[in-house]
Amino acid sequence: MTKHMRRLFPLGLVSLVAGLVAVMLTGTAGIAATQARPTNTQPPTIAGTPEVGKTLTAREGTWTGDPTDYDYSWRRCDTDGGSCAG
Repeated sequence: MTKHMRRLFPLGLVSLVAGLVAVMLTGTAGIAATQARPTNTQPPTIAGTPEVGKTLTAREGTWTGDPTDYDYSWRRCDTDGGSCAG
């Protein structure tokens, strides 16, 4: 890597990061002005026995505001909550 490239790379990276932050801030400002943030009024729950062959049931709880769409993803983790797969 030449000295010229070493000087340009950090400046280019800073410009890229600054541009992404500006896009994120302007994009969320329009959403925040028109929609109320989701607020949890009753917490989500997971019920059942976490064993092979048993059923777990998830309930999303109660939320106000928009958006209130839900996605579920089940993952198998070690006892510390790390090394998750799924």
